[in-house]
Amino acid sequence: MPPRPKKPSQKLPNALLEAINFLSFITKDIGSPSDTHIFLHDKVCTAYNGTLSAGIIIEEEIACAPNNKIFRQALSKCGEGYTLSIDGTKIVVK
Repeated sequence: MPPRPKKPSQKLPNALLEAINFLSFITKDIGSPSDTHIFLHDKVCTAYNGTLSAGIIIEEEIACAPNNKIFRQALSKCGEGYTLSIDGTKIVVK
């Protein structure tokens, strides 16, 4: 009897990454900071492009305004376990 095929591994979702992916429909990859950046403050992640705004409640309590594309790429490399900190004017994602 042949061996059973392995089930694909299911990664646990990263809630912050899901929120940022949702807001990526509003932000642009290039343009002014109001078009490309998201705002994280008081456990809410928001984006505004001049016409439309959206926000999602998140668990992380951090105040910053990162570029959505760069921040999304950094979080997607980390998987489920990550730490966020602010070092001067830079956001450190590990």
